[in-house]
Amino acid sequence: MKQKYTILKETGKNELIIREYAELDKETLSLLCEEKHNLDEIKEAAGNMSALISKLRTLNMYPPAMYATKLAEAVISLCQSETDEPVDMIFNDSDFLTKESEDKKAEEEAEEEEDEEEEIEGLLENDPEESLDNASTISNVSAESPIKIADESSLEIDDDA
Repeated sequence: MKQKYTILKETGKNELIIREYAELDKETLSLLCEEKHNLDEIKEAAGNMSALISKLRTLNMYPPAMYATKLAEAVISLCQSETDEPVDMIFNDSDFLTKESEDKKAEEEAEEEEDEEEEIEGLLENDPEESLDNASTISNVSAESPIKIADESSLEIDDDA
């Protein structure tokens, strides 16, 4: 779903107006909400990003953190500018979801690489000579051979034959 935010600064009325639009029908943006804020209060909160975001969010308009941060940045630049030109910001939820899934995939790949590195380090820590030394300490237990060796007398060969 596409969303559009229009930020207007009306210096004469000392107001900051934010309008939220959403694509409810294909290629048609519909007005969902309009919030008016006192411009002086917004300028005062602009020194602290989290305070500004809290001020911009209301019960009727509560954009996600990613959008709220970008809106707050746009509000700060609009408050600092001398003009009253409106600012339009367009967001597409599919871009947001795609970015989120790409970030998650990158995290999983990084974790897999770390696991592989730990396994390799574990293998390198085992000293092969040490394991051979340990093998020589194994007691030599003589087991009875399943093959019986004949007596010497039975090994004599008949020359008459």
